[in-house]
Amino acid sequence: MPRAQVSHIDVDAIQLIAKGRSKKAAVAVTGPIGKRVRPRSEPDVVVSSAPLSSSRGSTTSEAASGVVGWVPICARCNKRVLHTDDAERSAQCYTCKRFYHVACYLSDIGWEKSDRAHAALRGHKCSACLSGVYRLPWFVPDEKLQPATIASFPRSWYRHRSKFAPESLAAALTLLHQGFVVLPLSSSTTTTTTSGRGASSAKTVVDENIRQQLTDLRDHLTKYFDGLRHSYERLVSNAAATAGSVVSLSTGFQNFRMRCEGRYEILSPRVGAVLYPLVTESRLVKEVVQIALNCDNPRRMSDGCFFSQAGSDGQNLHTDGPPLLNRLDSTVPPSDENSLDNENESPRPAQRRRKEVDDDDETNLLPGNEQLYPYAINCFVPLVDVTASNGTEFYPESHLLPDLHPQQSAPSIKPHKIAPAIPVGHVLLFDYRVTHRGLPNKCGSDRPCAYITFSQRWYNDTYNFGAQRYGTKPLEVEQAFLESREERYQRRRGGE
Repeated sequence: MPRAQVSHIDVDAIQLIAKGRSKKAAVAVTGPIGKRVRPRSEPDVVVSSAPLSSSRGSTTSEAASGVVGWVPICARCNKRVLHTDDAERSAQCYTCKRFYHVACYLSDIGWEKSDRAHAALRGHKCSACLSGVYRLPWFVPDEKLQPATIASFPRSWYRHRSKFAPESLAAALTLLHQGFVVLPLSSSTTTTTTSGRGASSAKTVVDENIRQQLTDLRDHLTKYFDGLRHSYERLVSNAAATAGSVVSLSTGFQNFRMRCEGRYEILSPRVGAVLYPLVTESRLVKEVVQIALNCDNPRRMSDGCFFSQAGSDGQNLHTDGPPLLNRLDSTVPPSDENSLDNENESPRPAQRRRKEVDDDDETNLLPGNEQLYPYAINCFVPLVDVTASNGTEFYPESHLLPDLHPQQSAPSIKPHKIAPAIPVGHVLLFDYRVTHRGLPNKCGSDRPCAYITFSQRWYNDTYNFGAQRYGTKPLEVEQAFLESREERYQRRRGGE
């Protein structure tokens, strides 16, 4: 299939930007979401540029108003939408005019694929409109792609300046760009130490109250984990004695499941009761989550704790959720009347949005850096110190949409991996879509890590936390495992 054609591209300006020779080169990217294709064995395809109607067929006049040779592309799967006249198979968002297959439109966002949902399909926004679109600010000095600082934010980010602290904006930009960021739970209290050579260094002081709460949570979850293992071992022994069967931990119980060898996940109400206040009372963490999710009131989607036993295996590379979109360029087919160069014509909504973004931007932006805001963010709170050798390994920028136009791309950057160290009292925020894996636990003790997940309010993860993947029946734990010696002594005295 021929490479997609893009209109209104100043290739010379792109080359100057990539080489760092021009900071004011203007690049107009108004290419269509469709591909100009002419299959050898198929006639030209005529598709109307108007929004799809709810009827099954399109009229001759609608087809005649389309662009010959232009085929719309599904924004979710990046494949051609050949049945735009069939409301049962295709859909077009009324807000942004992107085309989708119906299955792709409802895919991976937690909406039920029922008749009712399908009937209301065109009343919903697509995942791109729900998530929100932003542009990463870049500048290119010395032929190396570098993230911009807060001072070089586009004007569209200025509205955050009066609402959020500068450090929150900087951390949010790191999260959006890299896919992860490590932040302290406590306030920005630091202690300065001076070395013998006169050099000074700042270190975040962890609030003792926070440290004590995390220590108490670690002790409770350790007992709970031991109790769950004991209960499961007893089920296995009873099943062996009676020639019965027992549920595998790979599918697991509602509150206890095995992710891989030596790595378990447990669910306890105590986790959310402790973590949610700690996270929401930290101004820095709360503001970064709000900015990154493009939402003032994020949804608390899930919480729990991962237990990595000593000597456990490492995980395979994975993402916690898929990208909900594979294309972000304009959906309007090319035509003279829709061109942004024609000032006498009113641009269509998708074109108007792009024009406003381009005109609103004072930074040196490279094409292809338009991205969706995350729909979910994990917040890992380690209960023991995590080092670079036994924590979580990330591939920075792996969550970003690929460059849609290779001829415009900046100098390529080789993929690299980072495993950040996370002391107790700090949190690790990372995008649901970033590629990562848990490293093997080579230390001599277990590594518990509590987590809480926030999402945009419309999103629901029906896979990782759904009944189809894991069991709905909880595994009961004997109360004796959760009691301290004093509590056990008092209970026994009360029974006498």
